[in-house]
Amino acid sequence: MGPAARAGGVPAALLAEVRRAWDTRPMHVRGYRRLVWLKVMSERTRKFIPNRRRRRRFLRLVYSVARREDVTPELALAVIETESDFHRYAVSPVGAQGYMQVMPFWPRLLGLHDVSLFATRTNLVLGCAILRYYIETARGNLPLALQRYFGHADGYVYSGRVLTRLANRWYWR
Repeated sequence: MGPAARAGGVPAALLAEVRRAWDTRPMHVRGYRRLVWLKVMSERTRKFIPNRRRRRRFLRLVYSVARREDVTPELALAVIETESDFHRYAVSPVGAQGYMQVMPFWPRLLGLHDVSLFATRTNLVLGCAILRYYIETARGNLPLALQRYFGHADGYVYSGRVLTRLANRWYWR
């Protein structure tokens, strides 16, 4: 099959990226920028996650995982809002699970049999790795990358929803 080799319908390169992301430990980002981001985003996520401790723990993890995967944390939040409205146990009609609506075949492809996609770290790591792969393969064309993440490369309805949320709620200077 060559460079387009596929494992269970998933491009080999995407599988390799998700495997790499899973095997990498989360980084802990410190500093003023992170603290400011955490404060700003904590206010913006209050309506989704009312409990302050849970909200801040969640945001620290989003920031760490997204930065490690070279995805802006704000984009990760926009995807989370669009996909699950911040519901950890969300399940889509096609079976995608968790905050970032990751398909259940991912843990099996990675050989992880005791992993739940409802576990926050698991969901964020896999979701951000997949998202980064699509951004890279779309050569930075964010609407196209988001449509691929969603599972449809034709039309831009989904990417429009994510980008509108990114611009109106999550983007910050």
